[in-house]
Amino acid sequence: MSIQAKGLQPGKVYTVWFVNMKPKKHEIGAGNPPYMFKTDSNGNGIYETQLSELPFGKWDMLMIVLHPNGDPTDMKNMVGALSAKIPENR
Repeated sequence: MSIQAKGLQPGKVYTVWFVNMKPKKHEIGAGNPPYMFKTDSNGNGIYETQLSELPFGKWDMLMIVLHPNGDPTDMKNMVGALSAKIPENR
């Protein structure tokens, strides 16, 4: 999987997650830990990883979250940045 993100905060740490919102919120990191990338001085970032299985039909959305303190393991202070719906089939 390869993601090219633009318009994010420059020089910040982000992580990438597969998320389901129903019946209750559940998430798993997309790819290999720590699921992170850092943006350049223009707010652009690239995340590339290998997936063990395809997310279609299993996950509702892909979310990119900001870690304001720069720690990708800090799950309490993360802030949603971008999201995209994952189709049922590819």
